[in-house]
Amino acid sequence: RPSWLKCLSVCRRILKDSAMAQSTVQRLMLADDANPAGNVHGGTILKEIENAGYIAAMRHCNPAGTTEPTHLVLAQVELMDFRAPMHIGEVAKLDAHVTFTSERSIEVLVDVSSEDLLRGAWRSTNQARLWYVAVTASEASYASAKVPQLVLPEAEAAAGRQRYEAQRTRRSVEQAAALDGPVPTEGVPVSSCRGVLTQVVLPSDCVISGSVQVCRGGVVLKAIDNAAGVAAVRLCRSNVVTASIGDVHLLEPCKNGEVVEVVAVPTFSSKRSVEIRVDVTAENVITAHKRQVCSALLMFVSLDSAGRVGDVPAIFPESDEEIALYRQGQARYQARRGARAK
Repeated sequence: RPSWLKCLSVCRRILKDSAMAQSTVQRLMLADDANPAGNVHGGTILKEIENAGYIAAMRHCNPAGTTEPTHLVLAQVELMDFRAPMHIGEVAKLDAHVTFTSERSIEVLVDVSSEDLLRGAWRSTNQARLWYVAVTASEASYASAKVPQLVLPEAEAAAGRQRYEAQRTRRSVEQAAALDGPVPTEGVPVSSCRGVLTQVVLPSDCVISGSVQVCRGGVVLKAIDNAAGVAAVRLCRSNVVTASIGDVHLLEPCKNGEVVEVVAVPTFSSKRSVEIRVDVTAENVITAHKRQVCSALLMFVSLDSAGRVGDVPAIFPESDEEIALYRQGQARYQARRGARAK
């Protein structure tokens, strides 16, 4: 077979895969999407990002004619900055497309933009990179499954492989290297700033994955942002907004009927931002068995009465665990500053 025909066949496969593995979601932002500052709530944006990513990933895994459906669960959300606020009355547009596949996972890139209907102007507000894993589902457990492979040009495939290995490394590192710098001896006690949310996973929160109703990743992300916002407000005693999200690791999916507890605590504060750690556990109310299902780091900034970024109070870590988390948060803060300075 002539080489040019082989090249043409590969190009057609790439174009076909690209067309199938994407989604576009648009939604008008209404008053019930607002945070106390009057902008669209960060958790709402996160939920819509995951919805768009899920659709694109499912379309890739289950093309027309599929006889054995592949199910997906959200595994990770990479570091993401909120570049600009989204306002009530604007149209959110989320463009998602699959950018890489490993044997058992899928990378989806989601671009978020906002349309001002009064001016006909668009602006970019976010970009998120999500990782999903394919699973087979039964009533009792989940097992990993293989996913259809995305055909990519050689350079794009190599870059995707590097991103895949990098996110695997981050998932395997549980704690950041801590700095040995001074720890505040006064400030707002960490124990007074905890945010705790408890809710039951309902059918409206779920997608059906095989014979099990699984809580959507976007529902968990919104709960994480809500709890973190409570902790940030208790520290700042002002309106706050989500500035960025560190890697979110979803270890296991939550199921319909389980009780989910979301606990958020400040770990480190600088003059203009605070880092909040969030841990999520799920409880089977029949057996009383609890398991950790997710951990995340979020950064918030304080807003004054005019909506300008204000100073953040210092936190006062008291226990040995709080001091250890403070030093780890300090190391992450220094690393982020160094990365942005490059």
